[in-house]
Amino acid sequence: MTHALINEWRRLREVAERASDAESDALQAAWDVPLPANLRPAVPGDIIPGAIIWYPSSPGCLWAEVESVMDPTDDFKGYLSSGCRYGLQGAFVELRDQSEGRPAKVEG
Repeated sequence: MTHALINEWRRLREVAERASDAESDALQAAWDVPLPANLRPAVPGDIIPGAIIWYPSSPGCLWAEVESVMDPTDDFKGYLSSGCRYGLQGAFVELRDQSEGRPAKVEG
């Protein structure tokens, strides 16, 4: 008879695999979101964990989520997202509302 702790590990592994598949599907769908109309150029203060930074002129990456901050003033190495370095060069943030001039609230 298999030990209960091994069975629990197997059950949780299956749950984790299904969750991982769902997360991958959600990310794939998120890559296709349209560019927001209310963008402004990003500044160093916008580079905070969880922020979504938009790159409208980039052919390979329309947006990135700030995972960790390196040097927010650097045009190319300001932060990490999915193991890659990004910066302020060509970066934009979404406004909460046009009059505020601040980035949109990060959901999650």
